[in-house]
Amino acid sequence: MANYYDFFFSFASADWKKGMKDDLQVFFTHLEDKLQSFGFPGKAFFAAEDIKRGQQWKNELSEALRASRVIVPLYSPNYFKSVWCGREWEVFWQRQQENHMSPPPDVQAPDVILPVIWTADFLDLPSRVPQVQYKSAVGDSKVYMDRGLGYLMQSPKKHPGQYDDFVYRFAKELGTMVRDQGAAKMRTMPDYDKLDLPFPATYKRGLGYVRYVFLAGRRDEMLNLRATHDCYGTFENRHDWRPSFPDINRPVGELARAVAAENGKEHEFVEPSAAVELLKTMRDARELNNVIAVVVDPWSLSLHALKDFAVKFDTEAFPTSGVVVTWNEKDGETPAQLPLLKNHLADHFRGRVARNEYYNEEVRTPEELRDALIAIFNVAQERLVEGGQLAAVAAGGNTAQPLLSVAP
Repeated sequence: MANYYDFFFSFASADWKKGMKDDLQVFFTHLEDKLQSFGFPGKAFFAAEDIKRGQQWKNELSEALRASRVIVPLYSPNYFKSVWCGREWEVFWQRQQENHMSPPPDVQAPDVILPVIWTADFLDLPSRVPQVQYKSAVGDSKVYMDRGLGYLMQSPKKHPGQYDDFVYRFAKELGTMVRDQGAAKMRTMPDYDKLDLPFPATYKRGLGYVRYVFLAGRRDEMLNLRATHDCYGTFENRHDWRPSFPDINRPVGELARAVAAENGKEHEFVEPSAAVELLKTMRDARELNNVIAVVVDPWSLSLHALKDFAVKFDTEAFPTSGVVVTWNEKDGETPAQLPLLKNHLADHFRGRVARNEYYNEEVRTPEELRDALIAIFNVAQERLVEGGQLAAVAAGGNTAQPLLSVAP
């Protein structure tokens, strides 16, 4: 028997504090309870609870989207960076358009998206999203509109009663929307993997988009790990790391940007944040068939967050990815520690080597790094051809052209 849901609770995993009494989960439970008090079943889908370990999560998610009447998206900067949130939102946006054009007989109103401002700070709504109005905004407090519900929940003494008032009015509006969708039913589902997403802005499909990850510490992180640390930068995405300093004073981001441009690719510098979030970004890139180029400073693998990511990244197959390890043997310190660093490095990428994914641990100059990045691009193409996702260029073509035909 199919499970049907009054609403689908859509949120960014970066906003959820797993294993703790999290405000997201508290709000979700309060919404369920309030709907039940209004006489609704009050059954809703919360991915963190409803998709159990070992299940086919993609199938479970697809079925839940089909079986939910309304989506409640929790808008935050993290929400609009997530490919999965973009997919969930787009499914209901298309359903809303269907309700306008050709609704099922018992659907009384088209709207199926009821958003919550979870974090208002630095919230930039993508172009299509503002077309969905904040239904309960008329009576909402200024604090909610200026800061978001997450802030309101964290300051109950400073803003007494405002959260409870919000939940009541929001649940009432939600109940109206649920009722207007008629009887529980399985709605049609678009091709989940081919949706044209409204966000994130970096959503690009294919090998024409490169995700660069620089596993290098910031200068402040490296102070206690080695004697020389002038090559490290201050930016969170580490694109200002200079792997050949002082011999060559050139940031890695400048070189990577030039290589992408030479090869007709757009690029992004991905911040090496907490391992779980960085790994999620890599999985999103894999789903999109993006190129993933990971450049490693072996000294920095002593940092827990970077080591944790490297270990987890190594347990999964990423066919369109490559890992490059750089050595700076002119920094006055690395040569003496070379055997120890290489021995430590060997523990991090065994799985990649076993899967025959691109791995180059002998890069010592900017020229060699450039060649290695181009090799990653080429290997990514070859892997997709081998997997039947790209067609090889027909024999007899112009030899000056790329060896493979790459979809944009």
